[in-house]
Formats: sequence, C-alpha cells, structure tokens
Amino acid sequence: MAHRKLTEGCTVSMRKAARSNIIRKSIDACNLRAVAAHFPEFIEIKNATPTERAQGVLMTATLTSRGLAYITPRKISRKLTIEVRA
Repeated sequence: MAHRKLTEGCTVSMRKAARSNIIRKSIDACNLRAVAAHFPEFIEIKNATPTERAQGVLMTATLTSRGLAYITPRKISRKLTIEVRA
C-alpha cells in the first residue's frame, strides 16, 4: 500500500472545520471534499440545504476522532490523554 499524506491546505481546512463545522469558503469545501474522498475515516460531510445555501453555507463538516488526532500535534495529544487518565 502506498503512503498517503494530506496537503497543507487540506490540513488547514480540517483545522477550520474543527473550530466551526460550518464551511462557507469554496476552497475549504474543495479541500474537505478531497479529504473525504481519500480519507473517509477523518471527516463526515453533509451538504447544505437550499435554505442554508441562501445564507452562504456550503456544507457542514464534522471531524471524527481519527481526524482530530491527525491534526492535533502529538505532544499536545499525549498531554490530553495523560490528563484524562489522572
């Protein structure tokens, strides 16, 4: 199996989706669709309804636990797991 890696743009878009699951910019929507196509275990995408589209929302994106683990630096991730265990 070939090694797969996300581009920096996709990683930045995933960080934006982690902060707010409402996606309004088309470049972020494009990047997140690419992530969902190649890494479906990282993100769940729901297309916007016509009412939401009228308000400027393109889609809603929810990161899974594996997606959050991917974008979180390992040192911070390790500290979070240590604090939870204590």
